Amino acid sequence: MANKNDNDMQRMRQDAIRRSQEMYQRAQTAPPGYTGNAFSETSASPHKPHKPSDKPPAKKSEKPAASKLPSFWDALFADKERNLLLSILLLLMEEKSTDPALLFALLYLLL
Repeated sequence: MANKNDNDMQRMRQDAIRRSQEMYQRAQTAPPGYTGNAFSETSASPHKPHKPSDKPPAKKSEKPAASKLPSFWDALFADKERNLLLSILLLLMEEKSTDPALLFALLYLLL
């Protein structure tokens, strides 16, 4: 019985060696254009040449966007919560019976 197990193991080893040799031969005869990485993204097809466009590339602006200062109105309307607090404060300042503590609380929230 030990002889039968040894024969089975030997046959499985030879089968594994044969399969690995077949895989190696398939890898050596890879299709043209195969880079060796199955997960790499394929760019343009190698059969189609890249056609240059007739338009020249767009020019970048001379001033970078970071150096552009926002205008007064852009800065004023940038923060919606602050604008809401300011409008409530202005409306309450017009009322005669407004508690001054409430006005100071709104001013504190604006800080």
